[in-house]
Amino acid sequence: MKILKILGIIILVVVVLALGLVLFGPSAGHLERQVVINAPASAVYAEVSNLKTFNKWSPWFQMDPNAEYQ
Repeated sequence: MKILKILGIIILVVVVLALGLVLFGPSAGHLERQVVINAPASAVYAEVSNLKTFNKWSPWFQMDPNAEYQ
């Protein structure tokens, strides 16, 4: 019984902390990344607009080479 009481208190504290973060934390977040590509825009567009070359530049292809894209 003592273990259940301690476990219940721990769960209650975690829930209260989570609610406190939701209520008093920031309402919005922002993440931004930037990449510099040393190539003309026409060359980059030709590479990324063609789905036949998708696996050459896609980071997802390395994670799952057997994936099929529609």
